[in-house]
Amino acid sequence: MGADGLIPTDFYSPNTTNAAMSWRPVVVVAGALPPAMAERLQRAASWVEMPAVQAIPAPLRQHADLFLFQHKGVFVVAPNTPRSVVEVLLAQGAEVVVGRTLVNATTGSMGAYNVAVGDDVALCNPRWVDPVVREVLGAMPIVAVRQPLCRCGALVLSSRCILTSDGGIARMLRREGMEVRLVEAGKIVLTGYRSGCLGGCCGVASVGGRRVVLTTGRINLLTGGSEALALLRREEVRVWALGGGWPVDVGSLFVVG
Repeated sequence: MGADGLIPTDFYSPNTTNAAMSWRPVVVVAGALPPAMAERLQRAASWVEMPAVQAIPAPLRQHADLFLFQHKGVFVVAPNTPRSVVEVLLAQGAEVVVGRTLVNATTGSMGAYNVAVGDDVALCNPRWVDPVVREVLGAMPIVAVRQPLCRCGALVLSSRCILTSDGGIARMLRREGMEVRLVEAGKIVLTGYRSGCLGGCCGVASVGGRRVVLTTGRINLLTGGSEALALLRREEVRVWALGGGWPVDVGSLFVVG
């Protein structure tokens, strides 16, 4: 156990002396982070909090993953994405394309941009995907699932490394012969709901030439979480936990620069 109270293999401080883990400034778009997590993130990154959008059910009004789709340096944003968020993306040099779907309280619209994508595969419910997102995906192989909120439910790094808290997604991926780790959702915190989802607790960054998964809490506390971390380690992906307790679904963390 480290001085910060987190297990060493699950926490990588931005103040580390390891040159390979030297942290470069990033901008993270997220929902409302708990104060302790916000303070820890502020040591390593400049970041913007997603403003509340009244058209969305109250617990989800600050969930950026309902309004943003990110693939490499391109962001597809819903037409009703708060202007302050779009300005941050542009200021950081991201290519921003406006989608065609207005996000509101309907499940279909909330799934339009909520696509999980990695290096070589994407997960989505094709019925709801915004047409501009489809264009950005291009020839990327897509695994079609029933769940419309795939970024919420899954963290996809590649077809060799997928974590999910959604049993239906896990079954479909295994049917496709892909490697996936299923973790329980029941202890993921999302105020107003019985539980949150794993993808809503995570973001991916590049640090010192290596991929890092940012999480709002300790994945290993969840059933199946230790196996998920083992898969990340095998794929040489590091994990930086913003908190030492149960992960909190904040509508994903988007690393921009």
